Amino acid sequence: MNFSQHLLEFLKKQGTASVPNFGTFFLKNTSATLDESGKNILPPSIEMTFEADSAGTSSNFIHYLAAQHTITSQEA
Repeated sequence: MNFSQHLLEFLKKQGTASVPNFGTFFLKNTSATLDESGKNILPPSIEMTFEADSAGTSSNFIHYLAAQHTITSQEA
């Protein structure tokens, strides 16, 4: 199972991916910036971010993984 590929695919479709008692992954748009030397402009991009939330109960990503691999939510 390629976790990062599944996560990115899910985020592109849903916007956020929650894992119970762990946290939430989401995509964040970033603006164009100058590189460290200040000579090149880096284009706008999208980055994957994570927000820890041990109290979270949503399991949308777990159910997605289980369906993709025909396994139980516990196995996912």
